[in-house]
This record gives sequence, structure tokens and C-alpha cells, in this order.
Amino acid sequence: MYQRLSNIELLRIIAMFMIIAVHADYWAIGIPTKEDLVMSPIATFARVFIEQLTVVGVNIFVLISGWFGIKPTAKSFTSICFQTVFYLLGVYTIGVAFGLTNFSIKQLATCFLFTHKYWFIKAYIALVILAPVLNIFVENVKKTIFRNVLIFLFTFQFIYGWLNQEVWIAQGYSGFSFIALYLLARYLRIYGIKWLFSISRSLYIVSCIVATLIALIGIYGSIQTVPNLMVSYVSPFVIAGAIGLLINFEKLNLSYSPLINKIAKSTFAVYLFPCFYISDYIYHNLFIEIYNEYDGIMVIVLFTIILITLYLISVLIDQFRLSVWNWFWKYFEKLINNRYISNAIL
Repeated sequence: MYQRLSNIELLRIIAMFMIIAVHADYWAIGIPTKEDLVMSPIATFARVFIEQLTVVGVNIFVLISGWFGIKPTAKSFTSICFQTVFYLLGVYTIGVAFGLTNFSIKQLATCFLFTHKYWFIKAYIALVILAPVLNIFVENVKKTIFRNVLIFLFTFQFIYGWLNQEVWIAQGYSGFSFIALYLLARYLRIYGIKWLFSISRSLYIVSCIVATLIALIGIYGSIQTVPNLMVSYVSPFVIAGAIGLLINFEKLNLSYSPLINKIAKSTFAVYLFPCFYISDYIYHNLFIEIYNEYDGIMVIVLFTIILITLYLISVLIDQFRLSVWNWFWKYFEKLINNRYISNAIL
């Protein structure tokens, strides 16, 4: 039986923590202003730097998928859909039942991904659907053609997705960007790039530092576009940082760890569980209240404790979800097999 590599699974765990940390910074509190920078330069620098350190999380998730290649099956595809509905519909239903939120058709539609929310899930599902086609391309095209496609693809994305910010590329919040990252990771895994691998040790931290300094210049000049560009998922700094971190963890000599692999199976729950009123309370009330009442390192400490607690709760709840899923799939397989047997007899 195939065992997932614990070094990459550890990176998957860290990447999800990065994602919820991003939600706790710019998304919850907002991008720092020139006034923030002038009045509290150290705190503002820390916020911008932490944002740049953690914004690579989403790209890392997609790169990991591309590194190993997605081989979709009916079970894996159904599992993603089941997990999504389990959390979104489950949390929403509990909230309505206990008066924590009001019932609305729009919120119910969100549970089944029929609104603009939860773009990541829809973009990733699109990637899973296209994965067989992408894999055929990867396995049959010549290295030079593969390389040239990547060069033109990322050049196109750089011009129209980052500099020009086309709506349909959506700064990387799209299936288009996921496809580009997937193909890039496949190329790196199969062929590698010597100079890139040689500088990978410092690529992540250097990319974060440079992006932080550029973002601070933009903030000081009251040019909001600049810090926005630095945290775009199609930013060359964000992509480079994600690649550097992936390569470093791939090189990490870590023995197989059942605990790491078990936690990694539930990382997606960390993204899904804090939805609706849970997300509103934690990110748009609790974090803002802490940020306004405390200063300096205490803010970082309290934020970290809350995020770790949220992470652990999500992973623990997901053990129940896994049990329900295993029961569901076992029953479903049995139902399908019996149907096939009955048809064969008839």
C-alpha cells in the first residue's frame, strides 16, 4: 500500500496553517495604511512580513498536487464533494437550529457552492476534472515543448494576470492559475531545473523579504495597488516562494510519521470548518478586538494560540467526518456491486 511522504505531508499541514494565518491578517484586519506605518513601523513591518511569509500557502497546496500528479477516481472525487457539503451544510444547519444565524436561500446555496464564496474548492475541483487531460499532455509531450508552454503560459499570466489584473484570472483565484501551477510542479518533478534547485534554500525567504520591502514602499506612498500585487497568487514573488519551500521540504530527510500523515488527511477540514458565522466571529470580531486592545508580540501570541486551537478542533472533528465517509462509501460500494450483480443475473 502506498504511503504518503511525511516530509511533504508536513508541508501540507504548514501550508494550511499559512492559509488561516493569511485570513487572520490582511483579510480580517485590512492592509496597513501609511498612518499605521508611520505610527507603528515595527508592528506594520511584522504584519506585512507575516502576510508575505504565509500567502504562499494556497500555491503550495496546488504545487503539491502537481508534484505527485492527480489521479482522480470516483472515490477521491466523491470524497472532496462529500467533505465540502459535510462541513458547509453541517455548520450552517447547526447554526440555524441554535439561532446562531438566520436561514436564507443564498446561504443554503453556498453550502452547495452555488455562490461566489469558496472559490478554492471550485477551482480545485476544476483542476481535478482536467487532471487526466493534463497528465496525458505531460506524459506524451517533448521536454522542449513542455518547457516552452510553461514559459509562454507564465509570461501570459504575468502580463495579464498580475500587471494587468484581468478579472477572469482573478489574481490567481482561478482554475486557470491552478492549471499553470500544476503543470509547473509536474515539470519540476520530472525534469528539474538545476539553477532553481541550487538556489531553493534561500528562494522562499528572499522572495518574502523583497516582496515585503516593495509592499512597504507602496504603503508609505499610499499606493494600495502595490501591497495588493505583492500578495496576489500570480505574483512572481509568491510563486517563487512557494516553489522554494516545496523543494526544501522535498529534500528534507524525514522518516515516515503516522501522526503527521493522519493530521495531513484532515487539513482541508481546517479550511472548511470555520465557515459562515464561525468565520465571521473569529476573523471579523475576535481578531479585530484583540488587535485593537493589545500591542506588539502579545497580538501575535494570541493570534497564534487561537489559530492553533482552531486547527486542532478542525482536525479532531474531521475524525468523525472520516468515520461517516468510510461508512458511506462502504455502503455505496455495496449498493453498486449488488446492482451490478442483479443486472448480470437478469
